[in-house]
This record gives sequence, C-alpha cells and structure tokens, in this order.
Amino acid sequence: LRDLLQRERLRLLGPATCVYFNGPKGVVPDEQAWEVRSVVEGTPAAADDEGTGVKVIEAALVAAAVHKGPTYEAGPTYRALGDWIAQNGYRAVGPAEEVYLNDPTDTPAADLVIEVRLPVAPVE
Repeated sequence: LRDLLQRERLRLLGPATCVYFNGPKGVVPDEQAWEVRSVVEGTPAAADDEGTGVKVIEAALVAAAVHKGPTYEAGPTYRALGDWIAQNGYRAVGPAEEVYLNDPTDTPAADLVIEVRLPVAPVE
C-alpha cells in the first residue's frame, strides 16, 4: 500500500481496511482473496495486471463492533456482531471488513484495536 501511495502520489486520509472475500481457515494461501483499502486524496491510475490500484467504493450501511487484541482472537467479536445483526432485523450482505485503528506494523498484538464491519441490509 505504501509503495502504491508513493508511486501514484496519493495521500492517505484514513486508516487501512482489510476486506476478506474468503476466510483464511481452510483456504490455500494462493487462493485467499482480500483487499487492503483506505481513503486517499489524489488522482489514481488504473489498476495494474495484478489488481493493485485504486477503485471507488460505494457507501454502505454496516454493522460494526470493536475488537481489542490479536486478530487471531477476533472470532468472538465476529460472532457477537453476527448475533447483533440477526437480533436487530438485519442480514449480512457482503464480505467482512477490518479497520485497523492503530498501526499493526508497530503495535503489539495485544494492543491492536480493530473495528470489525459487516455490510448489512434490513430483513424484509
């Protein structure tokens, strides 16, 4: 992400977000599908052959919960968020997002703060 920002002369305006299109458990590393996202300022170029680039993400209604601690211990936070969604008349309609509210490259795992998000829509 940092190389892309420098190369394209983009300015980061928010925290990094990871979006997981399939889960890491039971998925071969070469088949894992995820994106790193952030709000940026500047004029981006089109994505390259590997899919690295900038795209516009439409606004979405999300349910969110905050997890503190290592990412590998976020399971209970996801379950609680799923329960809240179901109990409040919503359904998940997209992949999970994790917004890193502090920098995972220089924050001890026990001190990480992650906002877990799931796009939702009302149950009809």
